[in-house]
Formats: sequence, structure tokens, C-alpha cells
Amino acid sequence: MKEVTPKLIPELVTELANHDYRDPVEVKVVPHTISNRNECWENVRRLVRDEGGELVSGRIVWTETRGYWLHLEAHAVWRRPDREIIDPTPKDDGEETIVFVAEDLEFVDRMIPSRYLATTDNPDVLRLIELLIKVQEIQASVPAGEEKRFTASEIEVIRNKDNLIKRIYFTQNR
Repeated sequence: MKEVTPKLIPELVTELANHDYRDPVEVKVVPHTISNRNECWENVRRLVRDEGGELVSGRIVWTETRGYWLHLEAHAVWRRPDREIIDPTPKDDGEETIVFVAEDLEFVDRMIPSRYLATTDNPDVLRLIELLIKVQEIQASVPAGEEKRFTASEIEVIRNKDNLIKRIYFTQNR
């Protein structure tokens, strides 16, 4: 299972609008020297404090490589004092641009769950999205920096998600 940055094409704009996500924009990724991977909220807050501008909250739009879903991950970007919006947070796969939709979000001390938008009616994929959402909710229940002790039911959700991923990607499509 891999997700990539989609192209900002009319079909994507329409799909996002169908779910009340309007005005997606392409944002350049310009990793800042003070930025750490996976710490967008803190990275942008430091830049605002040190250099001005403002934090813009919203979601990065990812697409699953086979086109099964869109993944909208909570994220913060920086509107610099000159009003240009950039993403100062380095990306794991070296993306140079992201697709971003603004949304009023606030990161306090817990992960903000992602949203998933199905682009197929495959029942296994729809079930997988339900499980991905549950895993996000489990992760969001833990304050940042704390270690989670999983309950038996949470372990079962994670196991079911992993098994369904194997089924979708390694069994159905051989």
C-alpha cells in the first residue's frame, strides 16, 4: 500500500468538492533548516515565531497508487510574510510539491485523524478504509509523545487492517 501526491487535475478538484473540500492548491515543499520530518505543526509555529507570517491549517491530499482512495492528512503549511504559501516540512519520499486544502484545524497535543475518500465501490477497499479510520482514531487517543498500550480490541482492529491489506494487494490482484 503506497500513497503519492496526485496531480491537481479537474477530476481531483471535482472529487474533493463533492466532499466539501474546495480550492485545492499545489504548494511547493521547501524544507527549512529548522524543520523536522513529521512535525509540521511545530515547524510552522517556530517559523511564524521567528520569521513572521502565519500558520495555515488543512490537509495534504494523497492518492493510493491504484486509485482506491484519497487520503486527506491533517497538515500545516506556512504563509510567509510575503504571502507565498510553502510547506517547510521535509517529506519522506522527497516530494517537491503537495496538493493542499485549507481546513480549520488545531493541533494541541493529539494527532488529528486523517480522512479517507473512497474512489471505488470494492467492498474490501471500503472495509479497509473503515479500519484505517479506526486505527487513526486509536492513534488520536494518545497524547503526543506518550506510548500507547493497545487493548485486545485495538490489536484486533490493527490485525484485521493488516490482513485486509495483504488480501487486497497480494491475493486479489495476482
